[in-house]
Amino acid sequence: MRRLAWVSAGLCVSIFCAIQLRATLWQLGVSAVLALLALAAAPLPERFRRRARLFLTGAACGMLWTVLYTQTVLAPARQLDGQTAELSAVVTDFPLETSYGSRLEVRADAGGLFPVHVRVYVFDESVQAQPGDRITFTAALQKADTLYGRESDVFAAKGVFLSARVRRGCVQVQPGRHALYFYRYIARALQAQVRTLFPADVRPLALAVLTGNRTELNADAALTNRMEICGVMHIAAVSGMHVVFLTALLTLLFGHSRRVSLLVIPVILLFMAVTGFSPSVTRAGIMNILLLLAPLVRREHDGISSLLTAASLLLLVNPYAAAGVGLQLSFASCLGLVLTADRCRAALEAPLQRCRLWQYRLPRRLLRGLAAGLAASFGAMLFSTPLIAFYFETVSLVAPVVNVLALWSVSFLFGLGLIGSALGFLWLPLGMGLAWLAVWPARFFLLVVRLFAGIPYAAVYTASVFVRGWLLYTYGMIALCLAAGRRPRQFLTAGALVCAALAGALLLSGLSSDAGALLFTALDVGQGQSLVLRSGGMTAVVDCGSSSGADAAAEVRMLLGGRGQRQIDYLFLTHFHSDHAGAVPELLETVSVRTLIVPEPDKPDDALTRQILTLAEAQGTELRFVTEDTALSLGEAQLTVFAPLGYGDANDCGLILLCSKDDTDILITGDADETTEKLLVYRRTLPDIEILVAGHHGSAFSSCETLLQSVRPEAAVISCGYNTYGHPAAETLYRLSAAGIRIYRTDFAGNIAFTIR
Repeated sequence: MRRLAWVSAGLCVSIFCAIQLRATLWQLGVSAVLALLALAAAPLPERFRRRARLFLTGAACGMLWTVLYTQTVLAPARQLDGQTAELSAVVTDFPLETSYGSRLEVRADAGGLFPVHVRVYVFDESVQAQPGDRITFTAALQKADTLYGRESDVFAAKGVFLSARVRRGCVQVQPGRHALYFYRYIARALQAQVRTLFPADVRPLALAVLTGNRTELNADAALTNRMEICGVMHIAAVSGMHVVFLTALLTLLFGHSRRVSLLVIPVILLFMAVTGFSPSVTRAGIMNILLLLAPLVRREHDGISSLLTAASLLLLVNPYAAAGVGLQLSFASCLGLVLTADRCRAALEAPLQRCRLWQYRLPRRLLRGLAAGLAASFGAMLFSTPLIAFYFETVSLVAPVVNVLALWSVSFLFGLGLIGSALGFLWLPLGMGLAWLAVWPARFFLLVVRLFAGIPYAAVYTASVFVRGWLLYTYGMIALCLAAGRRPRQFLTAGALVCAALAGALLLSGLSSDAGALLFTALDVGQGQSLVLRSGGMTAVVDCGSSSGADAAAEVRMLLGGRGQRQIDYLFLTHFHSDHAGAVPELLETVSVRTLIVPEPDKPDDALTRQILTLAEAQGTELRFVTEDTALSLGEAQLTVFAPLGYGDANDCGLILLCSKDDTDILITGDADETTEKLLVYRRTLPDIEILVAGHHGSAFSSCETLLQSVRPEAAVISCGYNTYGHPAAETLYRLSAAGIRIYRTDFAGNIAFTIR
């Protein structure tokens, strides 16, 4: 590593510690002083001292820059928190039309030395503005450090430090300098061109790969779930890999020379801008620019130096980007490639070279390509998998194979699609011809993803302690193999041991989830409800929805996957409101559901209701409408489904469930209000229960005294999250506490699990 690499490493580490680990600057300063003292006293060779000095110099620069950035950019924004003020700002992107109005990204004058990135939410109005326009508005301002009521670094990682809420008629638009944001107009035109050229079945994938617009891709829950299982989400969105494709494409078209390098660099910069300067694209763009500049300045290119330089530049632009998951994954993947890909490729080629086919040119190239693809996939996964397991609680087992099989198809889609889109602006039929050629690699990619995602245990979930143990064991074996060098027999032995350990982990996960117990879990889905019951190898899910941004279907999949389950025996919907049923379509598309049990819908023509019922029929799920009380068996537990008792809207006409095992009973009342609860007490025979799922997320009009005195629960579970309804209500919490009932809240505790034996 060169001098620049050591300085950059120190800068990156200090900024990461200050931002991600919440270390204060004085703590970092004391640590640096202690490190310098230790360095001065330690009997180290001069070269180590030199590198340590460079590293600590970079660390000092990182700390100083974080202080300056905080004082000049972040502090002025924080001073406006909680105020209502008039701001003048420049629009930096096209407004996004939403169900509540418009959302704008702007650079506002907030009283500091530099403009502040503000996300503006305009209610009840569609704002007609373009990038470069100047707007003036009066808004209620607050720090952009929460997401659905919970502290989050999502906005800060994007450089957004303020959010503004504006009412109708408070935004004044003045024409501005549109030419400064020409790349936004290019991006919009490119997205429109892709929508014109590509058919509906591959359009979401083409939009994501070519423009970075993942709106349509994210709307297809089944496809995104398959891609997550296969570990190829990075392929199907604009990432660093696509910058490599672009550089290779331009070099292939124009050759490799100094003049061509000077042509390619502006194109890479334009591509970075058009795709929104995402961390992975920016990182790859900087690294490729340094690669192209190296021969021009007569310097040797070094991968580690380029990577750390790219990281330093990104963190200098916004130190808080260190908290971004995308940036962490991008740099972890690239670091794995730089450090291990060559060694892995050589280790894979060693046994292949003894094969007879190696003597022939074409087979040798194919085998080398296969070895290089596997090595690159392994290298990228080596450092990124722990982060994926930590943030997303999943590990794809088929990712190396799928990446090798699908990488070429996405590269063809990218190359042909990009050329076709460009030529389509000149002559549309020519662009459509190239797009037609690009469609087939895209369909091959979708086919591979669909086939491999259907393989049992294509992905495992770290919700299981046994899977976490297997992951640690696997990394221990990898470390031993890398330390041992190129010994194919040891690699094969280690691989066999890792596979055996995985089989054991999955077996133990499945066995431990039953063991004659009733498992009850209230999932943390924000302001919504999703409950999971399991007994005797059978699984029931009660509701699956959220109104505060949580992916309730993903939460259910992770819980089931952590237990080695792939099927839901019963899916109950207490009613069809989105906070209880909004994620059911996604769940039906991604998990096998045997029986869907619902009340008669109060609004059969409602869009969500129609979608759920239609999808259940298409998936072959048995559909039952409950019009009278029904008894069902769930392994060693019994379920009683009470037919709707109330009158009026869906809340009062929903299902109520009682789950019983031996002397333990769990009562789930959905969104029933006090009147319906009293009808339940008067018209049905209820036992003393142990667990009550508080009605309507702890509403003041549920969990009434009559119900509590009748069933006398020992514990109450409240499924709630960020909301503007005041849930759970203070009076409800008082009633529960006064009755001596222990209260468990998902907004405080996360997932709440009970094991009843």
